Amino acid sequence: MKEEKFYKLVDEFHKECMDIMHTKGQAYSGTEDKLGNFKRVAKNLSLTPEQVWYVYFSKHLDALSAYLRGEYVDSEPIMGRIKDLINYLYLFMGLYEEQEQEKAEKDFDAKLRLLPKRVDTEDSGDMFEGQDAIKKESKEGDKEESKEGY
Repeated sequence: MKEEKFYKLVDEFHKECMDIMHTKGQAYSGTEDKLGNFKRVAKNLSLTPEQVWYVYFSKHLDALSAYLRGEYVDSEPIMGRIKDLINYLYLFMGLYEEQEQEKAEKDFDAKLRLLPKRVDTEDSGDMFEGQDAIKKESKEGDKEESKEGY
């Protein structure tokens, strides 16, 4: 197949995948959360959304495998299964990105908890926890330096 023809085929196929994603997707996930179906089923079955995704994806992969073995008998043409597989990969990408975002937010929150906390002190005003000891050591060092003539 010539490159130009191949890319035209891919473009048309991708448009069909997106049409399916928009029509079937709303039936499964609703309009609020494109990944909602995976999350709801995961919660009901005590699984992760990614595990639920894999079960759904595997169904279509199994159909493709049957086609390759010459055993495919289904009312849906194999190209429909291929479109579903592509769409499920897009959905996994969404699950992955969401999970990475949650990890980044947790990491950020954990780092924030490691930062010193601001406290009010009577003699020195606002400072961070732990700084009072450093400040006292610094003042004592200044006194010793002045005694030694530095």
